[in-house]
Amino acid sequence: MTTENRLLAALSVRAFDRITPFLHVMPMTLKSVLHKPGEPVQHVYFPGGGFCSVLTVLADGNMVEVATIGREGMVGVSAVVNGGARDPSTTMVLAESDVC
Repeated sequence: MTTENRLLAALSVRAFDRITPFLHVMPMTLKSVLHKPGEPVQHVYFPGGGFCSVLTVLADGNMVEVATIGREGMVGVSAVVNGGARDPSTTMVLAESDVC
């Protein structure tokens, strides 16, 4: 398996081989919501193209972008750092790609 994601590509061959069984290629469809606010984060995503936006939902319902993540990173870090804790933000695909 090869990857377009720069974070995964930077791993050693041994480390990448260890996680390969857990990786699944999926399309990033425009405006797909990957994580909803208040729900546990159960999956991480490594964009291979396109990009995602992390948005904070304000009290009045408006959203403010707090991060943009493309093929240099990963989405859903709270699943790893906080053990799947509930995230107050939402993550949405803002540029499509065939791989994630």
